[in-house]
Amino acid sequence: MATYTENDRGHGENNTTDHFRDQFKRYKRRRPPPDLSDVIDFDRANDFESQVEDFKLTEPTGFEKVPEGLIDVRLWKAYQLRSNPGFLFISNPFMQGSQRYWVRRCLRDYPVKPNYTNLDIHLTLTEEDNIWKDDSLESSNPFPKGSLLSHLRWATLGYHYEWNNRVYFEDKVSEFPSDLSHLTRYVAAALGYPCFCPQSGIVNFYNMESTLCGHTDHSEYDKRAPLISYSFGQSAIFLIGGVTKEVCPVALYLRSGDICVMMEEARLAYHAVPRILSAEAHRFTQAFHLPDTRSESAGATKHGALKGKTESRFPSDPVVDSNCDKEGLNNSEVHSNSDKNSEKHDFSSSVKRDDWERYEHYMKSSRINVNVRQVLQHGQTFPKQEVETEPISR
Repeated sequence: MATYTENDRGHGENNTTDHFRDQFKRYKRRRPPPDLSDVIDFDRANDFESQVEDFKLTEPTGFEKVPEGLIDVRLWKAYQLRSNPGFLFISNPFMQGSQRYWVRRCLRDYPVKPNYTNLDIHLTLTEEDNIWKDDSLESSNPFPKGSLLSHLRWATLGYHYEWNNRVYFEDKVSEFPSDLSHLTRYVAAALGYPCFCPQSGIVNFYNMESTLCGHTDHSEYDKRAPLISYSFGQSAIFLIGGVTKEVCPVALYLRSGDICVMMEEARLAYHAVPRILSAEAHRFTQAFHLPDTRSESAGATKHGALKGKTESRFPSDPVVDSNCDKEGLNNSEVHSNSDKNSEKHDFSSSVKRDDWERYEHYMKSSRINVNVRQVLQHGQTFPKQEVETEPISR
């Protein structure tokens, strides 16, 4: 089942060559399967020097704590496309096993009220309902065909996107998760956006047959702020083009832990996911299998490892960078001192809990994408809107 978040038509495009659609169909094709030799692989960035170049990151300042589960920012590998410099790619900066935390958050905590999901059109759920816990009771077949989880396609956070009219409404809002805010503001600061304010998020759930049709993200009132997107689980082919579908898109791999960013020239570019691919065994292991601390020193592996004991927690209150004023950061009232969507728990304890088997079972045939946006400029208020309808699912 295809999932998508925006209109699949170009703006004012009539009788033009739709190169984007052609490439989307090419990579989506099952028989015969497409040749993937031209897909940019950032694990082999040196083989694509004519298309990619290094991007210099900035070490974030003003943060009381670094988000747990990340390797040292000085070890991150970041790149930009020569054909579209506003598209940035950060190769998996997460420590081994730490992506477990985010998978748990996405499956257990984010698809619950007061957040919206695509299931809302079919069901009336309360804040006590949790489809992850309800659908995981039978261990022999934790995700039977027809279960709610098998139909889960998206969940929205913070300001909830109204799919019918492609707008945000001021009164359709829930608390934006403080841990995801902390992570994303840290990443944004490393990219040169120290005052980025996460205000809305969409979590997409893909199965192995899913696609994301070509679209642009143009509904945010602040189009200068970047879109920051995290990938977890199975791999994907991602297409990034230009502001019209006449531009032939570039294809690249997205793997578990990778972060892609659309800003500047790429902020309003067409993009899509035409294909989900099985993750390589070593990438799946790095993402979700805890390191053997008996044979490896903590943090000494190539991609880092979780410390045996981690005392610090994600902050429940947004950590303000010294270059930003707190009133501006919280102008959306999306953040608060508590996160009603989750129990407060230690990061390390969450990662090492012994109930991972069911999550791993799900992730062996699924991809989760979390993309975060800033809806309003600092100090900006919502404009008056004439049309207001209840959110619907697709």
